[in-house]
Amino acid sequence: MNAFNDRADSLLPGPALIRGAAGTGKTTLLVERVRDALEAGPNGRFLVTSFSPRGLSELRGLLASALSPEALERITIQNLHPFAREIVAPRLGKAVLAKGPDVRAAWEEALHLAPETSFPLSFYREEWERVVQVEEIVSRNAYVKSRRPGRTQRLDRFQQLEVWEVLMKYRDVLAAKGLTEWGDLLREARLVFEEGHEAPPFAGVFADEAQEYRPGELRLLAALCVEGEKGLTLAADPRQRLWGFPVDLTQVFDGRIRCTDLEAPRKGSSSSAPRWDLMFANIAWDDLMGGSLEVADSPSRPVPEFFEDEAAEEEAVRRMAVEDADAVFFAMDGAEAKRWASVLERDVHPAATARGREADHVCLVGLRPEDRALMTGEIREPDEAEKHRLAKIYLALSRGRSTSRAVGRSA
Repeated sequence: MNAFNDRADSLLPGPALIRGAAGTGKTTLLVERVRDALEAGPNGRFLVTSFSPRGLSELRGLLASALSPEALERITIQNLHPFAREIVAPRLGKAVLAKGPDVRAAWEEALHLAPETSFPLSFYREEWERVVQVEEIVSRNAYVKSRRPGRTQRLDRFQQLEVWEVLMKYRDVLAAKGLTEWGDLLREARLVFEEGHEAPPFAGVFADEAQEYRPGELRLLAALCVEGEKGLTLAADPRQRLWGFPVDLTQVFDGRIRCTDLEAPRKGSSSSAPRWDLMFANIAWDDLMGGSLEVADSPSRPVPEFFEDEAAEEEAVRRMAVEDADAVFFAMDGAEAKRWASVLERDVHPAATARGREADHVCLVGLRPEDRALMTGEIREPDEAEKHRLAKIYLALSRGRSTSRAVGRSA
């Protein structure tokens, strides 16, 4: 669907989702919808946000090019996390937001205090994040009655009671240390508006990188709008999810969400550019709407280049660097990026930071042998770690407007 000129659709009440693969123009369309909203509502203020600082920087540049100085004065451009902290700060009292080490220590203490634990720590943490915090459960009865959507491990009643005991020990440990979690902070921030303590500050909210947001964050974005979720517009590509987990937006908003799918290539992209979204053909991957992505396979599916040893791989990558001095190079993680930067004597970026680093030519280096099976669809149901790795591969390679190459060792 080509929705760039569909102004009538942009003015329908939300919540609305703009969904598409990398390069289809989601962020550009989001900016156009901001412009339409400004013209339709000359007196309201609007929030434009993105999950990551790099994503917000890209949005800020597009808005500056598309809008007049007067229009820009009516927009707040800010990441959600610091904005939520500002809202809830007067209600936190002496509580402190728990950081990573605090959270790990609290979980370890909770497991030590619990009378019985039948599952690994990772299970309890995921149960907390994906069930208790998502559904805002505060009682044992509510937890026992929960259908635990998205959780594959079934629990009988005795196991549910045991798990709940551990979860409550974790909550008690945080409280005893004067700590609060991000999910609790989000809920408190939302209640500021839902309980009428303050009026919602925005006529509309526009959020990019929405695949990364968790249900509590999405509900807060809606609460910031004068008309609630009707003022919310999201742009997302579930293939690019690096930090969140699969979320069904139809459940978050009780089925009230309109979805616009984009298929047009990025402006300035070559029509012969590799279709790296074909990596997701025949793979079980969520579509943000309670279903699975439908990506038709094609003989033109791009494939990675693998070399037998490190020396052959380094020689090939050096040749690429010499042949195209303007190419952007990525590696799968920070350590690999440093190693390849030393080999090539040029900048090499971690794949997770690829957002905003578009270039005519891109190369991703340091792939593992098992990545071939991921990229060619031999693994139909990747686990969480494999999905995270595949998302990083896709994020990096989809930055190439003309060519993208993926290189690794076969052994």
